[in-house]
Amino acid sequence: MGDRPEQQDRYHVIRPGRLQQEHIAVFGVYDGHGGTSAVDQIEQEMSSVLASHLESNMTSHQYQDALQNALKDQDAALLATGMSQQGSTAAISILDTTRCLLVSADLGDSYVVLAEEQPAEQQRWHVSRLSALQKPSSRVEQGRIEDAGGEINHTYGSARVALQEVWRCLEPSET
Repeated sequence: MGDRPEQQDRYHVIRPGRLQQEHIAVFGVYDGHGGTSAVDQIEQEMSSVLASHLESNMTSHQYQDALQNALKDQDAALLATGMSQQGSTAAISILDTTRCLLVSADLGDSYVVLAEEQPAEQQRWHVSRLSALQKPSSRVEQGRIEDAGGEINHTYGSARVALQEVWRCLEPSET
């Protein structure tokens, strides 16, 4: 929480059996920026927004598209409420339990990690990052953002993306 007056991070877990596609689990973590209104709205709405993009028997690329479209829809909903001074990063994963398929997406400086238990190994857990950290202050990320039509804003001290239509979903990760 640091010196902030309130916790600005949120998460949600949707266990298999809770969506129309009963074999799907969803995990999301959101890091609020500038207050709690945006992350509160995301926490309350992202599950249903994402569910509206899910269908039966989707491929990994269709899951990736569903994640990207849900993030765009949620962004539009936030902008429609006039929240231009607040925002959030996101790290979301969809797990298709029938095919053991894991698809992840991230926005901003949140990222997805996977911890796999290795009981026979001396080091019991193998932890790997499934996504790349997106810091607008890095040269590579700044170039990607600008190539996509965005710009970097330093008004609040640290580098922030100044245009909402800059997206990147990761390639699907299969485990």
